[in-house]
Amino acid sequence: MILRKLTVDDLSFLLEVRNDESTRKFLENDSVFTYDDCKSWFESNNPLWFIIEVDEESVGYIRTNGDEVGCDIHPNFRKKGYARQAYNLYLEDKKYATLWVFENNFAKKLYESLGFIEVVGEVKTIRDNNYIKMVYNEPILDADLKVVQNVNYIVSFYNGPRRCYGSYRGIEFATKHIEFLNNNLPNIGLVSFVIQDSKTQLDEELIEFINSTDIKFNYEIILRENKGMSYGAFSDVMRKNHTKYGWSFIIEDDYIPILKDFLNYFWGEFKQDIIYVCSLYVRQHASISTGMISNNLMRSNIHVLKEYGGAGYDGEGGDCQTHFMTEFHKLGFYFTDITNVAHTLFLRCQEGNLPINIRYPIDIVDRYLPLIIEPI
Repeated sequence: MILRKLTVDDLSFLLEVRNDESTRKFLENDSVFTYDDCKSWFESNNPLWFIIEVDEESVGYIRTNGDEVGCDIHPNFRKKGYARQAYNLYLEDKKYATLWVFENNFAKKLYESLGFIEVVGEVKTIRDNNYIKMVYNEPILDADLKVVQNVNYIVSFYNGPRRCYGSYRGIEFATKHIEFLNNNLPNIGLVSFVIQDSKTQLDEELIEFINSTDIKFNYEIILRENKGMSYGAFSDVMRKNHTKYGWSFIIEDDYIPILKDFLNYFWGEFKQDIIYVCSLYVRQHASISTGMISNNLMRSNIHVLKEYGGAGYDGEGGDCQTHFMTEFHKLGFYFTDITNVAHTLFLRCQEGNLPINIRYPIDIVDRYLPLIIEPI
């Protein structure tokens, strides 16, 4: 994607997007303009607007008026994450920006995740709807860094038999995580490599590999008895580190983030009393558990985080998963997921142990939202 300055040759495309009813209903001025209107405006104002191009094809535009910014995407190219990507490009060198949005516009969640904050009291009434002002300040970048430095990234490894793999891949998985974190999040607070004891030499080989690799971030290695599978590992580390870091990010060894700002998609979904933002929440539990947990909310109630292997936690993987963190439901805390803003891929094994990547479930996850985590 690139942003290039709007020219007179782009005006027909601009009007095609601007005059579409699905665009106009979210604008303060919902008038339909002619080409002559548009050309007169362009020649009189020489606007600093930008065409959004993806692979040399126009997909939308960024509109500006001083510090004020907005973005409209052509109907044929929506739900592909282009608006988020365009805003990120535009804001890269900006210290301050504002925008206006209807209070009931689903895009408000996008703006919040980008760092825009609603200005209390700045509201207009447009066509009987609240039209609110939001502000972006450069310090949100510092805030993001503070969040990253306050995250315990917990990845669970298992070198024993796996449903989907015919051979040991622990070092391969560790390599992927180390490369991603070295290149994108060297300032992360702590990475916990948790190795479930497989009773094989492979565990020691994995530990030796990690310790001999050039790692730019703080890390620890924990070798633990395999109780409760990954969920037991996550619980043990959170119980150990919850006072040191405000957030835990949990992920299994065979999944990997693919966007540098993947944490923001989870962090942006936290609201009051939400303790866990996972990848997919259905049937009252984290169906795809990769996600972010608020240690700040968990801290005063850490005693309810039961140890796997205790009463009620001796079942197979499904029981471990459906029980994970659900003690906090009873205390009035909630779970949610990222399916309004992004999606992940889920690794499902077919008969014969052939791994396949599927978006699951198709009817819940909007597959055109940004893909942020996928199976290795």
